[in-house]
Amino acid sequence: MTNLSTRCDEILSWRKTGIYEGDALQDLGDRLEAEGAPIVHSPIRTAEEVTIKEALELVADLADRRPDLGATSPEPSLFDIVFQYYQPNFGTKEVSTMTDAYFAALMDGPV
Repeated sequence: MTNLSTRCDEILSWRKTGIYEGDALQDLGDRLEAEGAPIVHSPIRTAEEVTIKEALELVADLADRRPDLGATSPEPSLFDIVFQYYQPNFGTKEVSTMTDAYFAALMDGPV
């Protein structure tokens, strides 16, 4: 998960402005391509997918390790967090499909 935070910042900025600026995500994409990883759209899009998956795995792992403190207020599920992340940019049906795909990919193991 080298430079995960930097890559996440780059993705968020890219989605906000529509302009990719940075090099961590591109570096990962180039490395994945050089290693022969399956590239569906482009190396940078593959790096984006890998980064999102790593971030989801980290959140899920942290949620699993969090002690039960007897909180009485409901917390959003990981599905809700991912859904809300994509909702502003895509339609509800597409977001549901994308969210389901991310969770299916998480269950399949590392990319």
